[in-house]
This record gives sequence, structure tokens and C-alpha cells, in this order.
Amino acid sequence: MSGSTVEAMAKAVEDSYIVLMCASEKYKNSYNCRIEAEYAFKLQKTIVPLMMQKGYKPDGWLGILIGTKLFIDFTGKYELKESMKRLNTQIDRLVNVGEEQSTGSNQASLKKESAASGVSGAVLKWTASDVNKWLKDNKLEQYADKFACIDGETLSQIAFMRNQAPQCFFMQMIQMGIDFPSVLRLSFAVSELP
Repeated sequence: MSGSTVEAMAKAVEDSYIVLMCASEKYKNSYNCRIEAEYAFKLQKTIVPLMMQKGYKPDGWLGILIGTKLFIDFTGKYELKESMKRLNTQIDRLVNVGEEQSTGSNQASLKKESAASGVSGAVLKWTASDVNKWLKDNKLEQYADKFACIDGETLSQIAFMRNQAPQCFFMQMIQMGIDFPSVLRLSFAVSELP
């Protein structure tokens, strides 16, 4: 982000159709996360909560914003691939509802963007072995076991998360046990996917 962090956060919220909110104690205690979340609420953006911390029950301002919304579990209860599929299904459902209610807006293009996740059709067809080779090519082979069940479709959803909710992306990767320098390398590799 260039310029003021707060300005960049405001623009990101304003330009968003859906805001992914990472529910964890660290998120709740972050001043920047709070102002970003409150701004999304004020603009009446669709909020999809992602539970990032096992056993955490949102309270205070975060509890109020999330309310009784159903969250997508990223605490490790499910494999990452399953959580990503649930998130993608929820986003597709929300985008489709928006398309039905929209008259002349850009909802169709948003749906195409989220479906493609910014990667080529070739990546979507990758097998877990192809993803493993990609990890080796990017000097991340030490994490092959953590990505053993990840195929191209799931990798494209990870790319979508990295682009649309970078904080959630970084939190999830660190929660998976990937050290910070490797998360940065992984982030760059994901951004360079064909």
C-alpha cells in the first residue's frame, strides 16, 4: 500500500463488494482492523466472518459486528482445501444474490473475477503434484506436506484470498506453521501465478 495506510484501507473497503473479516483475538485488538471493520459496517458492505482462532468467541466491537452471522472455520478444524471451498461457495452465493438484486451494476464481472481468482485456466487444472512442483520451483518445498491436499483450484482460491483479504491470507499461512520469511516468499509466488 502506498500513501496513508488508513486511506488505502478506506479505498479497499469502498471498492469491495464483500469484506472478509478474520475473527481472532489479535484481529479484535488491532486498531487498524477495528477501523477497517467499522468502516465496512458503516458502508453496509457484506461481511463474511472467517474464524481464525480455535476456541475464540468474538466479543466487544467484533462480536457486535459479526453478530449471529455464520462464519467460515479456518481454525484447523477442517483441511484448508475444505475451508476454502466453503468460502468460495459463500462468496459465489452472495455474488449471485447481488446479481439478482442488481440493475446494471458490475456484479457479473465480479463473479467472473472471483471464479477465476486472477489465475489462468491452466493453474485451475493443476493436480496436487503440480502444486508440489510449483512449491519446489519457488524454494518452498519444506511445506509440501502442508500443501499435500492442495490442487490448482484450491491454490487459485488461496490467490483470491491473498488478493482480496491479505491479512487473512497471512494469518492463515502463519497459523499453518509457515515462518514469516517463507510466507512472504509464498505471497510473491502466488502473485506471480500464470
